[in-house]
Amino acid sequence: MKKKLIATLVAGAVLSTGLIGLTACGGDGHGINKGAEVSEEDWGKAFEATVAAESFTISAYMESSYTISGNYEEYGDVDMKVLQTREGTSYYDGSTYGTTNVKIVATGVPDDEELQKEYKNNEYELENYIVKEGDTYYSASYSTETEDAKWSVHVSPYDGGSATSIFTVPYSTEKNGTTAALSDLYSAFTYNDGVYTATLWSYSTEYTVSVSVKDGYIVGYSTEYSDEEVEENGNKEGESIKMVYNFSNYGSTTVSPSDDAKKAIEDYKASNN
Repeated sequence: MKKKLIATLVAGAVLSTGLIGLTACGGDGHGINKGAEVSEEDWGKAFEATVAAESFTISAYMESSYTISGNYEEYGDVDMKVLQTREGTSYYDGSTYGTTNVKIVATGVPDDEELQKEYKNNEYELENYIVKEGDTYYSASYSTETEDAKWSVHVSPYDGGSATSIFTVPYSTEKNGTTAALSDLYSAFTYNDGVYTATLWSYSTEYTVSVSVKDGYIVGYSTEYSDEEVEENGNKEGESIKMVYNFSNYGSTTVSPSDDAKKAIEDYKASNN
């Protein structure tokens, strides 16, 4: 049995900029903003403008699941599902601030101490703040996942990259095909009711990718993936993940971190000077 949860595999570019969660995708009313139909030239310009944007807001949602069923020598009959959702909003203007709610629901977990510890019901909040002073980036983070939650601060000469770097992930139109940036794959998408959708491949994995464009920018982006493995004995293991990003307030977003986030960085500087 695999001992992993696909929900932890969030894109590093997103993690590094403070958007630990992902408002918008999945079921029950989540979806990307609708845009307009554009030409191939305007499609490329929208990606270029989005990646170069100096301020914007992202509302995002991630929904991931891990399922396993069958009969296992060490556990007996198993029918387990772990569902994780992450929902939050982040703001960018050179600095970054975001908050996220994380919820995990685990059912059918075998009566095993290690598995019970790894896969359990939980709900907690995340808060992140990144600010540059001189040549140094200060990154403050806080999580209520544990009862003794405390702010932690790290410094780096790098910002980790903007959240819009998700648009630089290469895709191909066929498995193991030649990859290209989304900005160059206009012809692979089909437009319908404000959203462009395509079936694309990344690292031998098939994704459903949706994009919406409006007023010269990308205003919505989502990816969806699912897979199931069936062993010779009939045991099944599956995983799926959906992520949606809705962008707004290009050029007018102002980061306003919480007093606690600002204090965490000020306290760190005071104790390290």
